[in-house]
Amino acid sequence: MYTRICLNLILIFGLGLAMCAVAHGQVAPTAQGGPGDVDDQMMMTPPPVSTVPFGNTTLPDVRIDYLSAGILVTPAYIDNVLPSPNQKPVGDTTVSIVPTVSMNRTTPRQTDIFSYSPSFTFYEPTSSLNTIDQSAAATFQYRINSQASVIISDNFLRTSNIFNDSYPFSNPVTGSILAPTATVIAPFAEQMINTTGGELSYQIGRDAMVGGGASYSKFDLPNPQQAAGLYNSDTTSALAFYSRRIERAQYLGLFYQYSRNLTYPTNMTSEVQTHAILPFYTFYFNRVFSVSVAAGAQSVGISGNASPASNSWFPAVTASLGWQGTRGYLATSFFRYVTGGNGLFGALNSSILSGSGGWDLTQVWKASASISYSTISEVATITNPTFTGGDALSGQVLVGRAFSERFNINFGYQHLHQNYAGIAAVVADPNSNREFGSVSYTFSKPMGR
Repeated sequence: MYTRICLNLILIFGLGLAMCAVAHGQVAPTAQGGPGDVDDQMMMTPPPVSTVPFGNTTLPDVRIDYLSAGILVTPAYIDNVLPSPNQKPVGDTTVSIVPTVSMNRTTPRQTDIFSYSPSFTFYEPTSSLNTIDQSAAATFQYRINSQASVIISDNFLRTSNIFNDSYPFSNPVTGSILAPTATVIAPFAEQMINTTGGELSYQIGRDAMVGGGASYSKFDLPNPQQAAGLYNSDTTSALAFYSRRIERAQYLGLFYQYSRNLTYPTNMTSEVQTHAILPFYTFYFNRVFSVSVAAGAQSVGISGNASPASNSWFPAVTASLGWQGTRGYLATSFFRYVTGGNGLFGALNSSILSGSGGWDLTQVWKASASISYSTISEVATITNPTFTGGDALSGQVLVGRAFSERFNINFGYQHLHQNYAGIAAVVADPNSNREFGSVSYTFSKPMGR
């Protein structure tokens, strides 16, 4: 008990530091260049039409041409573990061991980024939840010439304890509606999420750019009984845009976005197709500080043997802000649109507000925080007596100290609250709190030296 009280005090202190950090910071896309002024010649790809998320590190932390490996050991306490849908939640102590390997290689025209992390998690007393998970991410960026560039990325996550992964607590914030967002989470159910995407932009004149992107995301529940009320689903999205630089730091444009969501309830299929047209505006205070807004209309078509066929129009709105500096960063975004999939069937009105920030308190102490709040509700044309929507809140606070370039310790707190009537896996376990400490050791080797 004394140990837990001490840990809580440390975490409360860390929360205060992190909030101070967020008050000082704000993040821009990592692909948008350094902290200098906006380029008069080369245009940037504004956040509403970019698949690249806002940066979630300070600029000096972005290392290039390095091969890194390390290990992370995290003891934690979770106050609300759900062993199975037929058992009551209990408190558990966990230990996670996460080896990591990553590479960042950059040339004047090309950037390759890769990371892979298996994780081994042990529970006490609920040892039946012991698991081996893994995650991997790869990004390839290539500048074809001074006018054209392409980005291809793939992200894979297999988890049965979402507290061990960045999803949903510290996912990089994005300004684009293209990336699908999970809105209902079964915290201790085995699940696999794989998202592949690409983006092409071409500057057709000094002040004009066209481009587009596409992504495919697969959400899979290998053991459906662990996530009663959620289902396997596939999401395909595509986007095309035109962007015009009206002044040195101001961009106006228009984009078209298409998505197709397929969800597979037992012996049924639900299909939701959307078409959205949104004008957008972006202002760059400098290359790493931007503000964007987009608003327009969205056509939603519903079909499949799980829902009556229908077609309706709805408003769609996005807004984002990002800043990335030498001592801090901040990113925030808001989305209001109709979506489907992500484990749920039918079309859903979704509102999502996300934010993340961090600050280098001293040369050795760092603090960061992230938060996400979402609400979803049924589109009026859907009849589902067991699920009518709800809301979710997730957040994380992290304080860390570097004892050397290779050795770090962190203390953190995570909270997950979900209110979704009709989703059995959530009704049985709506709130979870996790307190943790971690020790990491990382070594890096310069590439090509």
